[in-house]
Amino acid sequence: IRPEGCATILWRDASKAEQAAATLGLTSETLSKLGLVDEVIHEPLGGAHRDLAMTYRAVQMALTKNLAPLLELGPEELVDLRYKKYRAMGRIQREVKV
Repeated sequence: IRPEGCATILWRDASKAEQAAATLGLTSETLSKLGLVDEVIHEPLGGAHRDLAMTYRAVQMALTKNLAPLLELGPEELVDLRYKKYRAMGRIQREVKV
């Protein structure tokens, strides 16, 4: 569910979407701690739409950094890594403070 929908259901107030996102664990910090994202790309002050060039460079650098090691792997290794990554999602390996 989208945070706005969750906020509307829980508090009858869609403006509490940020609180709902935190409650649902949909924050970059939580997703990173859980290993569900490879990297958090920080936005320019005011949001990504405020500085498209900076946003583009940040995304480009993150993609280059995260994809470069994968280019050196063969198809079987890539499939195995992907399989292990997605099998680990949802499995509690250690307690994460949210």
